[in-house]
Amino acid sequence: MASYYPRLQFLNVISGKKVKWLKRQKQVDIILEDILEEHRKNRPSGENDQEDLVDVLLRIKEDAELDHPITNDNVKAIILDMLLGGTGTSSMILEWAMAELMRKPEIMKKVQAEVRAMAKGNTIEETDIQNMHYLKMILKETFRLHGPPLLVPRLCREDCITE
Repeated sequence: MASYYPRLQFLNVISGKKVKWLKRQKQVDIILEDILEEHRKNRPSGENDQEDLVDVLLRIKEDAELDHPITNDNVKAIILDMLLGGTGTSSMILEWAMAELMRKPEIMKKVQAEVRAMAKGNTIEETDIQNMHYLKMILKETFRLHGPPLLVPRLCREDCITE
């Protein structure tokens, strides 16, 4: 309610949500600080070494050639955005795939049979996933229909007739 009605912000304090948010924020900050510290210790030494995003951000931060230099908090915010951005689209695609499978029970039975045939005991190895062709086709179709906005063409504008 406090999100919709700013005057009700005191509800977050009374319900204990604010304390929980601050605790989670500190935990995330500790994790991100550990990531930065790890990258500071293991800096690439030569030109042939591979730099990742965190290394590049730390290098830019330390160069201080910017009009508005970036801080550790800026670097942490970018890392957090990258992490959360990747998980949001993945979970969205999985939700769409499950919704589409619920709409078509006959397809769900086929893919369940494929998964059960590949499962050895109660576990599925990563190498088994490569052999699940029907499941891969379902995921590709889900990406086509409900993919991230960058993959814009999803449906044909005109009916296609193949001969």
